[in-house]
Order: sequence, then C-alpha cells, then structure tokens
Amino acid sequence: SQFDGENAGFMYDDSYETSYRRITLGTTDWLIITLDWAPTGAELDWAGKIISENMDAQVIITLHDYLYHDMTVDGEGDSADTAKHNPDWDDSIDPTSPDNDPDLVYNPSGIWERLGSKHDNIKFVISGHVSNGNVIYSQVTGDAGNTVTQMLVDPQGIDLDRNNPGGCGMVCMLYFREDGTLAS
Repeated sequence: SQFDGENAGFMYDDSYETSYRRITLGTTDWLIITLDWAPTGAELDWAGKIISENMDAQVIITLHDYLYHDMTVDGEGDSADTAKHNPDWDDSIDPTSPDNDPDLVYNPSGIWERLGSKHDNIKFVISGHVSNGNVIYSQVTGDAGNTVTQMLVDPQGIDLDRNNPGGCGMVCMLYFREDGTLAS
C-alpha cells in the first residue's frame, strides 16, 4: 500500500486544495478526496488515479462548488455558476475526452462526467458555496450502477447572522454507523 499509517494523505502539486486522506472508521476504509474550487482536468485525472488505486476504500469527494439548490449540479444560469468565475471553462468541450488541455478548468457537470460518475466506490460528493440555509441532498447513479449521495452543506449560509455576515465558523459533522442506521 502507498499509505503510511491510518491518517496518511498526499497532495496534488504540493497544495492542500487538492489532496486526499485515507482513514479507517470501525472496519470501513474511507478515502477522502478534497478538490480545489473548479479543478483542472489534470487534478481530476490525479484524483481518478488515486481512487482507482484504492478500490477497497469507500470514497467521499469534497469540493467548494458542486451541488445547487435544485439538487442538480451547479451549472449555467445558476447564481453560483462556476463558469462565470472561470473564463477558461468552455461549455462546448466534452468533459470525458482525454484530448482536452490538462489545464482546462472544469465546472460541476464536467466534474461529475469526468470523475464522480466513473468509480463504483464513490459514495458521497459534498460541497458548499451556494448559501441556502438548509442541507440539500440528492442521490444519483454512477456509471457502474452505484448510488452516489450528493450534498450541499454551506455552514456559512446556514449560520448567516445579519450582525456577523461571515457566519460564526460553523462546520458540518456527519456521523456514520457501519450498519447503516442513523447515529444519534
């Protein structure tokens, strides 16, 4: 194994913005992939390689902008549309093409097409960015027939206080039980 210890992790291009950690909770191995906001094709390919090398682990992908209020991936016309903020994104490209420029910036639908849908061990994609006041989730089916739970969790938006417009630094805690029941 390329892991050195239970909490080993590595970075893409020496940046924590795109990195991974592998942890064991109970008897389940989890691989947590963190992607930079609007990752490049090279970053998505790197993450895909890490996921493929760790097919024995369940995968959680976290990233800044992915899911929108309507439970679909954030896209053109949505208020948080990544393409508005990244002029390198070209809606006419095929996100699954290996011939794309590796520095091309991917929007959320491209992230799903190029990475999220491709590995049967991906269980969760968790994002923020879209202030909502609620936790939004949907479940979609990956190419291998696996169920991927997508979550929009924006603690800053949930904790929006008019006297402190940046929020109070809340975080989201997810609790898992190996038998699939809700943790209290």
